[in-house]
Amino acid sequence: MKFIDSQHKKFWNEKIKQLQKRCNPDVYYKSIIYTLGICDETRRNFNKIFNLDRGEINIDSLNEEWQTGTSAPYFYEAIKLRYPEYTREKNFEREL
Repeated sequence: MKFIDSQHKKFWNEKIKQLQKRCNPDVYYKSIIYTLGICDETRRNFNKIFNLDRGEINIDSLNEEWQTGTSAPYFYEAIKLRYPEYTREKNFEREL
């Protein structure tokens, strides 16, 4: 997997371990954890965005002031986690 930095990878590993205590993480959980771990802002606000215990996104968090954007290759990695059948490397890597 591609991680933007060591903090992203650390976040991923920690959240997946937490989730494994509750359930078997599927592609939905893996992709949201990966995506929310991309930048420092979403890592810091993870619990405001996503309730790990209930497996729910807090829609109201989308309008909070700390919202930020980041680079396409890492969000694409989340899409690959969720939709591997539609993201074959040789077809999509050229577009990025």
